Amino acid sequence: MKRRNAYGALCSAILSLLTGCSSVPPMVPVTGIVRIEGKPMANVKVCFYPEKLNEDQNKNGFGSAITDDTGTYTIECTANQQGLFPGNYRVTLSLPVDKQGKMLPGGVKPSEVRGSKNLVPSKYHNQNTTPEIVEVQRTGLHKDFDLTKVE
Repeated sequence: MKRRNAYGALCSAILSLLTGCSSVPPMVPVTGIVRIEGKPMANVKVCFYPEKLNEDQNKNGFGSAITDDTGTYTIECTANQQGLFPGNYRVTLSLPVDKQGKMLPGGVKPSEVRGSKNLVPSKYHNQNTTPEIVEVQRTGLHKDFDLTKVE
């Protein structure tokens, strides 16, 4: 009888750990519009980096998106889920184009293509220099970015 009770208690403990005891916070929606000189911009890469990494890797979230033709973005995390965990994030933005104004292929830097440039000011390209620090609330975030054109 004691063995059965001990076995039942062990199974209950394992089951509760696997199901209802997860401390991963829910993802919340993060959306917005990117404009340059007041015009919505397509193909801008928008990245959200956690300002502070959490010791629990399940509570860290990095997310990114590419704006559509209306300049609208919807952030997806690295697990292909829409949204981010609540918290503070540094936001980077970039739109690298070639000398004809066509978007550079993913992973290609403007410095690698002669005559190319980034249409977003350089201070927004790096998570260490970006002035954009936002707080994603438990209810989500809608954040528009209104930028000036690169000269």
